[in-house]
Amino acid sequence: MDVRDAPRRYADALLFVTEVTRAATRSPGGWLYEEGLTDPLYTSLLDGQSKWEWSDDRQDVNLIAGGPLRAVVDFTARRHATTVPCTGPPPLELWPDCAERLRQLREALAFAAGAATDAWRFVLHEVLAEWLSARLDELLAAPPPEETLGQLEQRLREAVTVCHRYRLAVHGLFGDHHWTGREPQPWWCIADDLAAHATYASPVTAPAYVFRLDEGTAQDGRATLFVATTLLHPVLRHEVTVTAGLPKLPGDAGPETVQAARGAVAVLARHRAAP
Repeated sequence: MDVRDAPRRYADALLFVTEVTRAATRSPGGWLYEEGLTDPLYTSLLDGQSKWEWSDDRQDVNLIAGGPLRAVVDFTARRHATTVPCTGPPPLELWPDCAERLRQLREALAFAAGAATDAWRFVLHEVLAEWLSARLDELLAAPPPEETLGQLEQRLREAVTVCHRYRLAVHGLFGDHHWTGREPQPWWCIADDLAAHATYASPVTAPAYVFRLDEGTAQDGRATLFVATTLLHPVLRHEVTVTAGLPKLPGDAGPETVQAARGAVAVLARHRAAP
């Protein structure tokens, strides 16, 4: 999907998530409550559709793409806070074209993520984009015959939430690295296996980090710490072993890099422990 297709296809692809969420949950408040929850969603989506006409730069495209995605994430969160799960037919009975709908959703989320990356090019954007692409491939694979409606809904909800967090992190990391007057920011935790951090680039070579957990957990596992300063400098990779919550890096890693790894492990542990 590109910006020429977005007015016609982007919001429609995202709406599949709301269809699945509504099918997998039951509201105790009746149809009036249903309208109170869905009206803001559709208002936001329609408003976003009308804005594509004036998108003439990367920041515009990113801004417009964020509205519908944020509305869908908000809808699914509110729906789960105010409804109860319910059982239903297998997904393939409700949506015989489920695999195609998932492919379209995958394309729409890739478009939303790419819009954020193009608007706010972070020095380690390729590392983040590669991680997100693999995660979306995993979450939006075609449903196996035995998958339940609730299981499908859970992975769709996770896909839109992770993409939304990714977009927020990309914008925040760019600001942390380039904008003056900002307070020092903590690590951006996109998921329980990925965190990123940037310091203001004054001097220009101030480092930015991405910590990717490859195996295990933030308590005991293996990870990779990526370090970069500018788009012109090569990205450094450090293999990290985490034992009892303490990261161990190769001997050539400096004290600043070791401290960064400790910060990443701590924030990922807190994220995993959060309800």
